[in-house]
Amino acid sequence: TTPFFAVGGRFAWTRPLSDSLFLGLHFDLIAPLSRTTLRVSDNDVWSTAPVSGVAGLDVGGNFL
Repeated sequence: TTPFFAVGGRFAWTRPLSDSLFLGLHFDLIAPLSRTTLRVSDNDVWSTAPVSGVAGLDVGGNFL
């Protein structure tokens, strides 16, 4: 196990669909501050990506 520290940012957009429902969209980019490499028999088999990202779609409701 190794510690994971990263920096990144998020772009988020939300639009109301009605008085009680909303739709959202978000994009995240993350860059680790240190890289981790897994070695098996002196061969690198996996390492942390230099940059990673995710996109998501949100649907939500206001109940109050």
